[in-house]
Amino acid sequence: MIDTMMIYYRCSGAAELFSTLGRVSRYMREHNLNPVHNNATYGGAGFGFEEINFKYRREYGYYAIHIKLRPKLLICKNNYINTLYPSDIAALSKEFAKKAEKIGLPNTDIMTYGVERIDYAIDINMESKKIQQYIALFKQGGIPKKLMNEHTMRYFNSDTNMYLVGDGYNINFYDRYRTLVEKQANKPRKKYACVERTKGKFRFEVQLKKIDTNKLKKRGLIRENTVREFLSPALARQIILQHYDMIIGKEDYVSYNEAINQIKSRSAKDILRRIRACGSIYAAKEQFVYEAEDKRKACKQFSEKLNYIRAKNINPVTLNACDDKLINPRNLICDYFDDRRTIMTRRCNT
Repeated sequence: MIDTMMIYYRCSGAAELFSTLGRVSRYMREHNLNPVHNNATYGGAGFGFEEINFKYRREYGYYAIHIKLRPKLLICKNNYINTLYPSDIAALSKEFAKKAEKIGLPNTDIMTYGVERIDYAIDINMESKKIQQYIALFKQGGIPKKLMNEHTMRYFNSDTNMYLVGDGYNINFYDRYRTLVEKQANKPRKKYACVERTKGKFRFEVQLKKIDTNKLKKRGLIRENTVREFLSPALARQIILQHYDMIIGKEDYVSYNEAINQIKSRSAKDILRRIRACGSIYAAKEQFVYEAEDKRKACKQFSEKLNYIRAKNINPVTLNACDDKLINPRNLICDYFDDRRTIMTRRCNT
């Protein structure tokens, strides 16, 4: 459910911040860990505290401790593979308190920390060939133009992943095993533990790089910016599905010929033909709008026809004529959150 969090604690003032810095620095030194340098240390990476950063802006009276946390690693030594499950939350709170006290942090209650960034992620079990097939289809989806930037395009041709880089968020779909194998090949000195355990795992991930507290409050998703609020499975589910639906949709994949046969509207058929010819929904929309005199009206028309197609449970991205119907894996995301046996009985050694 959660892969990484960037959390923070606002100190009462300079005295509390710098006395904490001294205690943490002493702990790292005494345990032969990475020392504090330029007000930051990576010495806690082995037990989940990937980075501890001491930030201050005297002119604004801002004194805070920022921690990049790998919650699963904190409660399960050497577990770089799994995400934090809801059943792990009690253990997380307990282990954070123990470790925070040992290294000298002033606040040992993780639930009261603020959240600067959070990466919601789940893994779905699937054959590697299927993962590759879905990634190819996902890349033909309705990707917003603002996400088709130079950062996204840097990895867009890969058949193992789909990384969409936004201003305040990232959306990632990737084959965990093949991606880790590629990373390890490019960085021979870095060894990933238990790589074999990631075989057949399809990662669905939404990284909220900038938390807009007011926006989330207005939508009724949180009441305050605290770790306690962001550990909600309901919130994780909504965030992941919201971004999934925006790009992929809820509909199953059928062959182009079957889609054309099921659709009665000529204009909707034209949209299907354009998507097929252009290779993606976003490219077809761009072409459709470019050809129209009234750009705003054309944009609305394209969306209406897409919705018409989707209402038939047909994904506008279609398969080749010889391909069988392909079920949208969205249902597996829902199963992950809806199946109480899956979500509530996980243990830290799974």
